[in-house]
Amino acid sequence: MTTDFTPEDIQTHARTHRAGPTLIDKVLILARIATLKQVPVAVRVLAMGAIVYFINPVDLWPDVGPGGLIDDLMVVTGVLLQVRGWNEV
Repeated sequence: MTTDFTPEDIQTHARTHRAGPTLIDKVLILARIATLKQVPVAVRVLAMGAIVYFINPVDLWPDVGPGGLIDDLMVVTGVLLQVRGWNEV
């Protein structure tokens, strides 16, 4: 399974939309989870889905203006709560 995103993609998107360090850290944790071979495929797919949602410009709530990253934070946090058993990241 390959991914089409890099940590640089995540950081570029985060800077463009002024994401705070908490959101960036969470997305980078998901990126690490998505690349670990010992993590089950279903968990890696969830992590990649959250990352794609974060990077994708089409959101439930547009990324421009105040509160633009709230939906991204909710998705990323929700996925992290789902995969929190994988704490050897």
